[in-house]
Amino acid sequence: MGPGRDHHRPHQLHPAHRRPGRDQGQEPQPGFSAFNFPGQYWYGALQFVWDAGGQLATESNGRWTGALDSPAAQQGLRAWKSFQNSYSAPASRNVDTKSPDQAAMFASGKTATILDTSINTVLKDNPALKGQIGTFPFPSATTPGRNQPVFLGGSDLAIAAKSANQALALAYLKAATSTAVQTSAIVGIDGWTRSPPS
Repeated sequence: MGPGRDHHRPHQLHPAHRRPGRDQGQEPQPGFSAFNFPGQYWYGALQFVWDAGGQLATESNGRWTGALDSPAAQQGLRAWKSFQNSYSAPASRNVDTKSPDQAAMFASGKTATILDTSINTVLKDNPALKGQIGTFPFPSATTPGRNQPVFLGGSDLAIAAKSANQALALAYLKAATSTAVQTSAIVGIDGWTRSPPS
């Protein structure tokens, strides 16, 4: 997400935007990132790996093997490092998305862009940004006119097949996913809404 409604893509950024202020003959604000991209944001790195044709792991005859050492994956990781080093402040190279919190950084003006969907968290921290935040698909680093694949993940609730307390686990899942608990503990927080029963 980033400011405004024109939704510039990263490949359209002028080199001066890598260090804001230089095109006006000024030094950039210390610690400011044109695009805050923490160096330990592994999910963000994945899309660069996939964009280059690489994979995290490959499966053969039921056995999985790590694949980040493949030429394609290495190409993607180099593209990720190059982008991260060019647009994100040096202090971001060895941190994750929560230390410091990138949504809070965006809300306070310490970065112009983040790879995230925490719009409600940003607006909670800075309501004045309502209507000023835009989004854009991340362009491919390898194929002009194509967008990068994206990581889509979340939390799954399940009962382990070898659990010694499956009945207790089932009772917990029923309670945690009940309408009463969802309504009292989740709905209304960060803009979440309850899905209608299926």
